[in-house]
Amino acid sequence: MSNECARIGNQLSDYYERNKEKFNELNQNNMSIIKKFQDEFSPDVIKNVDESKVLDFIFGSKEDHSLFYVLEYDQDIGLNFGQIKGGIAGKRILYWSEKANSWRDLHAKNISLDEATKQALDIRKKLLEACNYLSSEELDSFEDYTKLDRKLYEILGDYTRRIFIRKYLYLLFPDKLYPIYKESLIKDLLRRFGIKPEDNYYNLIGQLHLIKEEAQIPALAFPKVVDDLVKTEEFISKTDKVSDKSILNNESEEIPNKEFKINYKTDFESPFPRNLLLCGAPGTGKSHKLNQQKEELLESDSDYERVTFHPDYTYANFVGTYKPAMDKETQTLTYKFVPGPFARIYAKAIKNSKSDEIHPYLLIIEELNRANAAAVFGDVFQLMDRIDNVSEYPVTISEEFRDYLIDEVGGEETDFESIRLP
Repeated sequence: MSNECARIGNQLSDYYERNKEKFNELNQNNMSIIKKFQDEFSPDVIKNVDESKVLDFIFGSKEDHSLFYVLEYDQDIGLNFGQIKGGIAGKRILYWSEKANSWRDLHAKNISLDEATKQALDIRKKLLEACNYLSSEELDSFEDYTKLDRKLYEILGDYTRRIFIRKYLYLLFPDKLYPIYKESLIKDLLRRFGIKPEDNYYNLIGQLHLIKEEAQIPALAFPKVVDDLVKTEEFISKTDKVSDKSILNNESEEIPNKEFKINYKTDFESPFPRNLLLCGAPGTGKSHKLNQQKEELLESDSDYERVTFHPDYTYANFVGTYKPAMDKETQTLTYKFVPGPFARIYAKAIKNSKSDEIHPYLLIIEELNRANAAAVFGDVFQLMDRIDNVSEYPVTISEEFRDYLIDEVGGEETDFESIRLP
């Protein structure tokens, strides 16, 4: 790996020297932004916040000028140290839901103010311990970053995977870390460099650190030098990889690569069962109960479908079928696959399963017994048998449904020869 890092480091160093004035000015500007952030949110500042105010200080709103709000929405920080906008509010670990009029945890579960404060204090304690470790460690070798990956997981647990945590640590230690907060984006960058990426996040940071050491470029200019170089014709001609996307864009949309993998096992922890059947006489509050649970589970109304079965309801209505439709451009009658509620919500869930910010999708069926349920569900019914929250038995889908999923999610025909529920 050292020869590969030296090769890329030399390329970056040459590019930096040719544009030194621009990058040195950028470096000075970034130093000012970093200093301002650290003055407001350094470990010493957070440590001295009164316990009753920690929740709002770290997880509050724009009006609170909270740490997590600044990390997500501050324009100077976003433009220079990686955007993390997009996704769902739950990625913040703790957040206030206006819809539910309640604090929610990272599983979108409503929690009391006392519980939210307790969790915020615990997160503060862990953040301070992580910062203390980072400040005391010299990170000079790849092995040092392997140790860092293990140690931060011991301190932070699953929080170490959260992009807000990763960005906060970078802004405190920009000489040791790197402003890309998703493994998939770093792996794509390393592949462009012709370097085989490691598996864990801080191991990947270690690979970038070795390149930076070879390049001998100021730490706060280095990410922008990399970002600019990979877009040049000089670099593209050597790698045959073209992208007009910034590697510093950590938002929901990711830089595509040749690997397409559906992640059926998302490990999302729902407060409700994957399959839930409510029975009862008319007027006993079944729909009201479902609405309450929907509000607790989901942050956005675009993340669910609701359908009412009736005697004439069919598989074609539920899953989808070819129907005549008017082509808007040619004004001629054509046929296309029109998805039903199952196909629409399934496509959204599968698309989200490939991202780093997993959140739930919901399909609500009213009046289940009014239709011929066996005929409406067809082979889809088998998908509800689950092991570890994933369908135990995959089912083969129609060519039309498969083509729809490819259009909506990406991939190839072989990726959707059969499907499961995530």
